Amino acid sequence: MDLKAYQTQIIELIPLRNEPDFNDLLNKILFGESASDKFLIKMELSRLAKPCQRILDIRDKVTEKCDLVEQDKLKHYLTKPTTVVLQKNITLYGLYTVGVYEAVHAYIALEKIKKKSQQRSPETKVITQEQCELITLSQKNKRGAPRMFFVSDITITLSDGKALKAHTSNISLSGVKLKLKEHIQFQPQTLMSLTFSGLDLEYHEKVLKEPITYQLVKQESDADDSHYLYLNYADDKQRFLTFMSEFIRLNQYKYKIDVHYYYQLAKISALKQSYLAQMNTLPICLDAHAPSPFIFALKNKINQQLLNEWHCEGVNQLNFLFNELRLIKLIASMQTLDSTTIYTFTHTVKGKQYFLSASEEELIEKDLKHTFINYGRSKSNWRVYHLTLSDYQYQTAKRQQVAEPVPAIFKKVTHMATLQRLSKAYPFVIDEELSKSDVNQLNQFVHRNENTIAPTPVFTLFSTEQRKEARYLYSSNLSVADKKSAYNGKIIDFSYTGLKIKLNQITAFSTSTKLTVNLTELQKISKKFALSNLQYKVVRTGANNILHLQVCDKKTLDICQQFFSVLVKNNAKHFTCRPLKEKQQPPGKHLIEVAEESFTNTVFFISKIGARHKITFAAMETTDHPLHALFSMFSDNKHEVNYSPLANNQLYERLITQPLKASEAGSLNKEALIYIKVVKDEKQQLKVSSFLDEDFKSDQAKATFIRESQFNASFYALHYRLTPLPNVDIDSIKNEVRAISRFAIHLTKKLEEELHAVEAMIEITDRTADIISTVEKKEVKLAN
Repeated sequence: MDLKAYQTQIIELIPLRNEPDFNDLLNKILFGESASDKFLIKMELSRLAKPCQRILDIRDKVTEKCDLVEQDKLKHYLTKPTTVVLQKNITLYGLYTVGVYEAVHAYIALEKIKKKSQQRSPETKVITQEQCELITLSQKNKRGAPRMFFVSDITITLSDGKALKAHTSNISLSGVKLKLKEHIQFQPQTLMSLTFSGLDLEYHEKVLKEPITYQLVKQESDADDSHYLYLNYADDKQRFLTFMSEFIRLNQYKYKIDVHYYYQLAKISALKQSYLAQMNTLPICLDAHAPSPFIFALKNKINQQLLNEWHCEGVNQLNFLFNELRLIKLIASMQTLDSTTIYTFTHTVKGKQYFLSASEEELIEKDLKHTFINYGRSKSNWRVYHLTLSDYQYQTAKRQQVAEPVPAIFKKVTHMATLQRLSKAYPFVIDEELSKSDVNQLNQFVHRNENTIAPTPVFTLFSTEQRKEARYLYSSNLSVADKKSAYNGKIIDFSYTGLKIKLNQITAFSTSTKLTVNLTELQKISKKFALSNLQYKVVRTGANNILHLQVCDKKTLDICQQFFSVLVKNNAKHFTCRPLKEKQQPPGKHLIEVAEESFTNTVFFISKIGARHKITFAAMETTDHPLHALFSMFSDNKHEVNYSPLANNQLYERLITQPLKASEAGSLNKEALIYIKVVKDEKQQLKVSSFLDEDFKSDQAKATFIRESQFNASFYALHYRLTPLPNVDIDSIKNEVRAISRFAIHLTKKLEEELHAVEAMIEITDRTADIISTVEKKEVKLAN
């Protein structure tokens, strides 16, 4: 439900909300609306009428003079027009409420739109319907904390000692946005020291007198000629972070918190989890310095099939694809290429299977591409894969859990490879006579089993195993304490980094609460280890005063790992071990961080809105992505892309609508090769033409189209894969949803509706270079 469509009725209902016959009045004004819509509107009225303590400080948002306006002991800074809006809405609501606060901000936004429309160039632009929101699934380079809109004086000190005056626009634990009076161009990544002089005048904290180091992320100017710097925190002053954390916590209801941050974070996190669970790509981590470079792969339920395809005679054949010699050649070829193609099949002789694989470059070097493809295609297990390879070193997160250190295996990784199966890969038919001598030449591509190759691990991205290590049943007295009180209880079981305990008193600890633990009974049997003042945090709570704890500082981790390992070793028969259900693997959080490096495809998410399927989101990691130019050429909004290359020539109907409709009675997995030409017409307007294989009358017509598109236009070749998605897991974002509901409960329902509507995804793989190379090699072969 879009509440914007009911603004007139909501404003009409506001002054009537305290009337004794309010429900009758609501039914009259909303006559014909459903009971659920009426309920949501009543919830919205309650939200808008809630008393507000947030301060209206718009000095950062306008260029006009702002005066101090005191209202109910709150000090606002407003222009004269916004003061009129404030008083008018206070009269409407009867007091200063959330609705009054939002009305002032809505007025400011409307005035900015009016000003922009007056300044806008009169030239007309082509508006298309194929717009969708652009998101970035990988959040490793994004803002790490929500912003609080807060204006305060700042002094900037540059490396040459020059001091500049500015003030904050918003602040967070991870960064700050500053507003400058004049434009000054800085070099990217410039370090600068900030002194929070405005906060220092009010709080007199010693840490606020000290310069804090920040690093420039970007700078921009707006239509009002206001100049902004976006800075990331780049210091190690824990006392400053503690102050800022407490300051934001105590003032988040007084100043505006960026709820949109939580909303976007929740939406992107949920979609990322859906994609990781269903992606066809197999991420593979490699060590180019090792004799056996294959370190590990990351699997889900979908790419497990790809792993199965690379098993032959009980051996993982990926080890042979990435052996030492082949990896050296792959790395060298990837200096000029973004990707390559891998061809495979198995050949059976006297009941024994032999696995053959060859890269595009290997086949061209041996002049055996046509032979390999022609012979391999006759096999039922003929496979074609898209391979990417890039440098990669795992970067440790800034805020790392002490009980979840970076696995040593991650530090060996030098390269990330991705492998995905392509049903539609080679654009031409090969029909040549093959002699026995031709086929015999393919023996050089057979994988020769070597006993020296050890099994390589494959980690599961979404393991059902919640525990990280084996636990041992044991009952022993202990005490725990928070900042206020101490409590007694017993250990139920322990691991080297965690405890499951039951307290004697009823408590209400929230997750992440830090507790001081004293292992009183165990201390009696240990003189070597100090088992008091151990630092744990609550990770989960259970019924009957049961708490699940995890160590949260390095000193406690060292003590507990040493003590409990010695205790178990010396008393092995005394403890009942509860082993892991699955083989131990690195924490899921670390695995997902690695998997994010494999996001090379462009992904479109399809939602069912009413009875129609519509592309609603597009995921692309950077604006440098090779397909960003294609999908943004008709979009003026940097937060959107245009999917017209997937819609023209009735492609939307052929590739999306019809397959999804047909899937209601069966499975869904649609693949295609799309050939795209982008040209400028006589009016210098861009025109996109998209074709499928079946749109060409012959292979020659297709080759001519590709060749001419290269010289007369921009050419793209895309591999298209449409697959269904299960319901998005809302539980995976419950922390973000909880944060949203604190400030805007109506947004939680909107978020759930938006995510529940997602039913399928499209994975787009850029095959442009591979297809162009194939055409060129085909023409050279014909010429000879």
